[in-house]
Formats: sequence, structure tokens, C-alpha cells
Amino acid sequence: MEIHFFIFDFFIFMALACVILAIYKYGESRYYLEHAHGSAVNYHQTIKAGVVSLFVFIILNGVGINMIMSTVISSATLIFCHSFIKKLEQKKKMQTFDKALNEGIQIISTSLRAGLTLRESLLASVKSSPRAFGDEIQTVLRDLGLGVSMEDALMEMRKRVNTPIANLALGAMIISNRQGGDLPAMLLKIGNTINQRERIAGKLKALTAQGRMQAILVASAPPFLFVFMSFYDPKRMALLTQNFLGNCLLALAVILEIIGIFVTRKIMELKY
Repeated sequence: MEIHFFIFDFFIFMALACVILAIYKYGESRYYLEHAHGSAVNYHQTIKAGVVSLFVFIILNGVGINMIMSTVISSATLIFCHSFIKKLEQKKKMQTFDKALNEGIQIISTSLRAGLTLRESLLASVKSSPRAFGDEIQTVLRDLGLGVSMEDALMEMRKRVNTPIANLALGAMIISNRQGGDLPAMLLKIGNTINQRERIAGKLKALTAQGRMQAILVASAPPFLFVFMSFYDPKRMALLTQNFLGNCLLALAVILEIIGIFVTRKIMELKY
């Protein structure tokens, strides 16, 4: 009988979660449409978030929390995880591009010194630079082939990537294309700056590694303790899961946990 109720709860959860996610995706698509930035649809982000929210739903039902509270918390988890995974992948993409940028601008600088034009140097960098940089340059070359000016194509790339180092390098190319100047020398200095930033970032991460690990342990302790106590002493934990006041206290604890994670991440964020 309990299995039938669980299946019924699961289908209600899936229906509500799909409605909430559809509303969220619609609002997100409208945002990108209004701001004319565009955004590729990454269904794997939704799948990852759905797996996490399903896992949360199963755990909450397993410890005895009622269906409505389980559905609300799992739906909130679905939206939060989708947004978090998207931001995490965007950050990873930017970091990958910054690492590839140094090698790419060195190739462009060498090609310019050899007497090639900026467009020919960009074409040469596509074949020899890492994929993260080469894909963006291919987009620039595609825009140039459609009749877009060099300055506009580089400005669009600058908007897509939008990292401090990329803004610096692309800004140098735009200024050089507009007013002239010793672009190879500027790109060489930017490459040296990137190397110094990477060394500083490595030192900072090494110095703060212990603090990050402590933050992870502190943040993960309450959920694991809750699940353990729910199976070890279910009667006592029923005070939190089987009445309205307990559910309110539990929801307050979840909210405070999320706030604590955000504050800790903000404190531990490296700025260099």
C-alpha cells in the first residue's frame, strides 16, 4: 500500500516540477530574447538538476515528510540546481577560455610579426590554438564572411566571453584596428599578464584549500545528520516531519543552510 502511495506522490511531484520548470524556462527564454544575448539550450543541465531533485524527493519521502512539503522542497531544489549547474558550467567555460587565450594571442602576435594581417592571423590561430579559443575565433571569421566589420565581430566576441583578460586582449585588437599601433607588442604584454595571474591564482587556491574543505564539511554535516537520525531514531525525528510546526522549523533550517552556503561562498570567493 505504501508503494502505491509513493508512486502516486512521485507522479504528483513530477507534474508540479515540470510545471514549475516550464515557467522558469519560459521566463529565462524571455529574458534572453529581450536582452538579445541568446542562450544555447543545454538539456543535460535540466537532466542533472532533475536527478538531484528526484534523489531529494526520495530521501524526504523515506524519512516520513508529507507529500506536499516533499514536493515543494524538491521543486525548489530542481530550480536551484538548474541555475547553479548553469552558472557553474558558464564559469568553467570562461576559465577554459582564459587558459586557451594566452596560447591563442601568442599565435596571433607571432603571425602579425611575420607580416600577416589581423584577419589572416586570426585564421592561423584557429588551426593551432586550443579548441575553446579556436571556436570563438571561427565565429568571428564567420561574421566577417557575412560582411560584419572587424570591430563589430570582435565586440560581439567580447560580449560572448566577457572575462577581464579577454576584454583586455580584444580591446587591444579593436583599438589597434581602429587607430593603429604596435599590436604584437601589446598582445605579448597581455600574455605575460595572463601568466602572472595564473601563478597568483594557483598560490591563492593552495592557501585557501583547507578553508574550502572546512566549509564543505560544515555545510554537508546537517543534511547527513538529518538523514542518519531519521533512520536511527524515527520517533524523535517525527516531531519535525509529522506536524506543521516541525515542518516550519525544518523549512527554516533549510533556508538558513542555503543562506549560510551562499555567505560562505561569497567569503571564500577569490578575486585577483
